[in-house]
Amino acid sequence: MVAYALPNKAPTVEIPTNSSYDRTRRFRITLTDEQMLQHQLGIECQNGLMNFALKYLYDRFGLKTLHMKVKFPFNTVGKLYLAKEIKAAYAESMLGIGRWDVEKTMLYSHAAETFLVTLITNFGEYRKKLKESSKWTDKEKADYKSNKHGNNPGHKTWYRRGAPGYVRGDKTTKAISLPNNGGGIKILSPHLVKLPWFGIIDVFDNVSGYNGQDIQMARVKRKDDGTYELQLTFRTSRKRKPVICMVGADWNMKDNEAYSTTEGETITLSPEIIAKANELEDKINRLKSKRDKSKLSKRGSRYRRLDSRIQYLYAKRANILNEEYLRIAHKLVDRFDLIAIENLNTRDMYLEQFEHKMHSKGSGKNKRLATLKPATLSGLVVQVVGRQRKTLLKTDPYCTTQTHYGTHFKNDWLTPDDRVYVSRYDGTVLHRDHNSSWNILAWGLNPEDHQKIYDRNELIKQQKMMDPPPKKFAKPIKPEWLVTVS
Repeated sequence: MVAYALPNKAPTVEIPTNSSYDRTRRFRITLTDEQMLQHQLGIECQNGLMNFALKYLYDRFGLKTLHMKVKFPFNTVGKLYLAKEIKAAYAESMLGIGRWDVEKTMLYSHAAETFLVTLITNFGEYRKKLKESSKWTDKEKADYKSNKHGNNPGHKTWYRRGAPGYVRGDKTTKAISLPNNGGGIKILSPHLVKLPWFGIIDVFDNVSGYNGQDIQMARVKRKDDGTYELQLTFRTSRKRKPVICMVGADWNMKDNEAYSTTEGETITLSPEIIAKANELEDKINRLKSKRDKSKLSKRGSRYRRLDSRIQYLYAKRANILNEEYLRIAHKLVDRFDLIAIENLNTRDMYLEQFEHKMHSKGSGKNKRLATLKPATLSGLVVQVVGRQRKTLLKTDPYCTTQTHYGTHFKNDWLTPDDRVYVSRYDGTVLHRDHNSSWNILAWGLNPEDHQKIYDRNELIKQQKMMDPPPKKFAKPIKPEWLVTVS
């Protein structure tokens, strides 16, 4: 294997002195009749607000506006501003009132804003997919609708890929989120918690051990069995550990591998866990087929029993996989002070598969992607890093695989099947994932060296020499856009 080393230069990425992480704890609660009615009316308002907000977002930022220069907010301030705008429009058009009035809307104002900010965030992810899908050819769009690649069982049209759905029929939101603005959430005693709007809540579990901690959010949720649950989100901030040992890790899906590191180590998912997850998935699919083909009434007891069994197996499978994800996260994090990974999610992995036409080869990557979830695993890595007061860098994944480490030469001819290859830069034999992990680490520490910045600067140089010049010039990329520190 080629001997790699970081460039002899100081890291330029800014790492905060303190690290913080959020954790959520769930508690059983008992609501009074008045509080249960309050929650029910709040959920009804929240359902109406969701449908109104989605129509508002689709009209303003949806398919028909792709050709327009419409800016969608991706920062916290912009999302909150848009949430307040939607909230005011809902109050005026649906309720005929000039401003939000909790006595008429039956939903706490800050709860409505928190809900809308989350909805706007989800819609932003859909809008990214919409932009990607709009660039597909007619054949690619037709293949997606016909579920040729197995990633669209609902046979949705390309512009409905990942689209948030309206609340219709039996669908409903279940939780009301209450931000801790001004310290309104307080633990009064081992079994009493004060919440904004709801007042004092009786808690079955002992919560005295959490008194004095930094509470960020409270959620009151009605579960499927009719009971209620209180979810409290706490934030812990501590001084970050000094960086001595560093590692870069490349996400992988071949042969159930999770990460390949700069240390030459490959972290894999346990074959026993994969077998259990696949067995449970097969049981779920059989029960779903039995339920859907039986033509049973959704209100009937047999349908509900089948549906409950399916939900139980879903939860069991998720718990098994989450335990394995946590083991992988600890194996990656425990020995190092700084960890650099790609800023990936499931959408990125599906897009990569689609681009390389891997489905036609029967690779079964869709099923592995359902088992190995990059977003879930990345979230657990963030949690473990936060608890251990370490540093995590999430690097933009652009060309981490194709770029020959230490250069800006790209082996564009690579396919996902090329695990070990001869680089056309100097004839060196490279291991695909090992090379990528070093790019992830080096670009995370010094984002100004990222291939994405180099390619953009080259494009800008070419555009300046064009005659006639292009109608729209490419803009430079700032290094801080390409790395997230947590």
